[in-house]
Parts: sequence; structure tokens; C-alpha cells
Amino acid sequence: MLRYKLIDTFRKTNAHSLFPSIWRHLEWSEQDLHLHQITSMKRLLVFAYETTRYYKEIFDSHHFSPYHFCTERLEELSELPKLTKSIIKERQNDIISSKAS
Repeated sequence: MLRYKLIDTFRKTNAHSLFPSIWRHLEWSEQDLHLHQITSMKRLLVFAYETTRYYKEIFDSHHFSPYHFCTERLEELSELPKLTKSIIKERQNDIISSKAS
């Protein structure tokens, strides 16, 4: 751990602070890990919906609610259109979050 603190000091980072969280995750059961993954995915989907025009339009047009996302609805994600390079070029401003600095 000391080694990583020294590296952080020279690089001006704070990576060593993540270690307790990483070690805690290693002890999780498969069910706890799955719940964490679903919760994180839901948080990301809600963030995308609330802060980007593109994802709000896509979710609304496909009647997909990120607020109701759960494991039973995973297949709904595959029904959403894939983000392609051409979409990124055409809708770049709509894809960037309003919370981006």
C-alpha cells in the first residue's frame, strides 16, 4: 500500500484510495455483485436520460424507462438502437451530457 501511495504522490493521483473499495468487492457474493451491477447500470441510464437529448429521445421513442430498469427487463436494452460512429458524428452535441464541463 505504501508503494502505491508513493506512486500517487509522484503522479499527483489518488488511486490508492480505491483499494479498500476493491478489496470489499472481492468478498461480495455473486448475488451482491449482480445487484451492484444492476444498480450501477440503472444509475448510468437515468443519468444519460436526464442529461442528454439523444438518450432522452431514444428512450422515449422506444418506451424505455430507465427509472424502471431491473434484471427482468435486460432484454429491453437490446431493443434500443446501437450507437454508431455516424450517429456520434451527426448528433455529437445531443450526446454530450448537459453536466459535462
